[in-house]
Amino acid sequence: MEQMEAIREQQERLARMHFDLGAQQELYAPLSDEGLRAGQDNMDRLMGALEQLSLSIEGLNSSEQDGLTFSD
Repeated sequence: MEQMEAIREQQERLARMHFDLGAQQELYAPLSDEGLRAGQDNMDRLMGALEQLSLSIEGLNSSEQDGLTFSD
C-alpha cells in the first residue's frame, strides 16, 4: 500500500512539473534559440521523472507478482 501511495505522489509531482514547465515555456518566443533550449531542458526533466515513475510502477508490479502463488 505504501508503494502505491508513493507512486501516486510521483504521478502528482510529474503532473505539477508538466504544468509548471509548460507555463515557463510560454515566457519564450516561439522557435527562439533560448525557447528551444529551454524546451529541450524541460523535456529532459520530464522524461527523467517519467522514467523514474515507470521504474517505480515496474517494481510494484514485480513485487505483486512475487507475492502471487500459482496452484495446479
